[in-house]
Formats: sequence, structure tokens, C-alpha cells
Amino acid sequence: MSRPGLVNRVSISPGGCKVTARSRCLRFLGVAGLGVLLLPGAPAQAATTAAAPAEVTVVHGVRGLVADVRVDGKMILSGFAPERVTDSLKLPAGMHRVQIWTAGAAASSKPVLDRMIPVTAGTHTTLGVGLDAQGNPQITAFDDDLAVARGGATALAVRDIAAAPSVRVTVDSLMLANGIQAPQQSAIKVAPGAHAVSVLPLAGTEPVVANQSVPVVAGRATVLYLIGSQKDGSLGWITQTLRPTLAAPASVQTGVGEPYHPGTTANRNRGLIALAGMGLLAVVLVCRRTWRWRAASEAAV
Repeated sequence: MSRPGLVNRVSISPGGCKVTARSRCLRFLGVAGLGVLLLPGAPAQAATTAAAPAEVTVVHGVRGLVADVRVDGKMILSGFAPERVTDSLKLPAGMHRVQIWTAGAAASSKPVLDRMIPVTAGTHTTLGVGLDAQGNPQITAFDDDLAVARGGATALAVRDIAAAPSVRVTVDSLMLANGIQAPQQSAIKVAPGAHAVSVLPLAGTEPVVANQSVPVVAGRATVLYLIGSQKDGSLGWITQTLRPTLAAPASVQTGVGEPYHPGTTANRNRGLIALAGMGLLAVVLVCRRTWRWRAASEAAV
């Protein structure tokens, strides 16, 4: 007959130890896992990070119009003179109302131009304020991510915001655009240095605007805006230099989370998350070995 003490130790104590050890491990793992999820900078929190703003530049190509410019009802440019290019304006992604008045006009009066412009997070757009082929003011949104300029290539582009019929544009006597008209654009890769740009009618060889020698910086895209009106002989150029565009981002941003910047709080917390994960793995291995040892002890007894 078994001794009561031995029965108690085998049927109760080992069973109780087995359940208690496993329960403690599971409780610890649950609490530790919850702690990892609650760490600042964890994926659940990073998902709420705001998207990068869009950048917008304004090119003024309507001669004779000194303008006040409002975006979403807020004055951003006062007394904006023709043939000028602004610095970049940061805007949140989405639709924005762009309105242009003659300088000094009341905001309650009818604007010269009124247009809704969509912008996308992380992009750069140039708003060309110019004329259509019939001479009416218009705003054209140009995407500054030129395909030919990606990867840091040197490029030259022509954007037509002038009141003129279709024209031919040549660069160093090579055809850039055969039949460009407002509000169209065309671009080409070029070598760094000066390039001869000519604007010609579709039929004929007499330039419609004086030929230009345009300096182009290595690794940049230089943009020429054809402005003015052929009818009154006021055609001319405005020049803009775009920042280089990479062929592809170093990491693909999906819109969820934030870009990686070493040393920031969020990325230090990523390191903590990794360490916590390693700690959890170690606990799992220890618990597993403990369960096996206790199971072997029961079998031996």
C-alpha cells in the first residue's frame, strides 16, 4: 500500500507544479506581448502617422497682371508680379481651391481665375498661370516628376502656357516637340552645358520668339515656360530649375507608418521591440525545457 505522503507528492504536488509553471509562463508571455504592442513607435501606432505634405510652386506668365493669390481662402501671395517663380509652398494632400485676383481687389469680388487643384502627398507640382490658345487666363498643374529626369538625369523641358498656335520646338536643331500648344509640355535628356532652343511655326523657318541659349546644370531638369501672346508680339520665356528626382525610393512608403530616420524615438523603440521579442523567445525556450523536465520527473516517479 502506498504511503499517503508519497501519493500526495505524486498525484497532487507534481500535477499542481506542472499546471502552475505553465500558467505562470503563459501569463508572463501574455503580459510581455501586450507590453511590446503598447511600446511607442509600434506598428499599430505608426499607422496613424500623417502623410508627407505636397509641394507646390507657382509660375506667373500673364504679362500685365499683378496678382493676389489665395489658396483655400488664405492669402499666400500679394502683389505677385508676372515673370516670377515662387518658392515651394507646402500643402496637405487633397483638393485645394486656388483663386487669383488683380492686386488689391476685394476677396468678395469675382476672381480672374478660380480652380480646384488636386495634390498628392510627397509630390511636387508647378502651377503655371498663363493663357490658353485663345488668350484667356488659365491655371495648369504640371507634375514635376519628369520621367526623363529620374535617377538624377540632366534634362530640358518646355511648357507652353502662351496664347499662340501650335509650334515646333528644337533643341540644338533636334526636334523636341512637333506641334506643342498650351497647356502641353515636352522634355528631353541633354548633356550639361548650354543648349540652343528655337520655337518655330509648324510651317516655316522664321522663329516666333527669339532663339535662346539655355544653360543646364548637371543632374537637374531645367524648364522653359513659353509665355505671352503671339498676337501682340509679347512671347517670351520664364526659366525654372527642378530638384532632381530619384529613379526609385530607397524604401517604398505605403502610406502606413513613417520613413526610417536613424536615432529618432520611433526607431529606438523599434530596437526595443526587437529586444523584447528576443526576450520572449528566451522565455518560451526556458518554459519548454521546464515542462519537459517536470514531465520526465513524473515519468521517473
